Amino acid sequence: MKARMRRHECAAAAIGLALVWAAVDPAMTKQGLFARQCALRDAAAAEWIEQQANTKAMPPPLLAEAAFTVLRARNACMHGKTAEALTLYDSVLMPVDVQTPSSATADR
Repeated sequence: MKARMRRHECAAAAIGLALVWAAVDPAMTKQGLFARQCALRDAAAAEWIEQQANTKAMPPPLLAEAAFTVLRARNACMHGKTAEALTLYDSVLMPVDVQTPSSATADR
């Protein structure tokens, strides 16, 4: 029973990670269909989730939940709901310092 639950958790995490690793189409950003803020947060979230998966620092069910939240954020961005999307991205990235365009230029 315990082994089956572990396989289920791993499968859920793998599905979530596969979905997050599906990159945002660069043409969408160029056409303005995917806001720049969304693209920055999306890249940061994907990197963070990948780090968590590699270090096994987060339980697979929580990692899968984070991945699905990123997908919801990506979908919101693609439908022009940037504020909603940024809130979703931030819910995943709260412990991570995401560099915004204004702070990126301030660092230079």
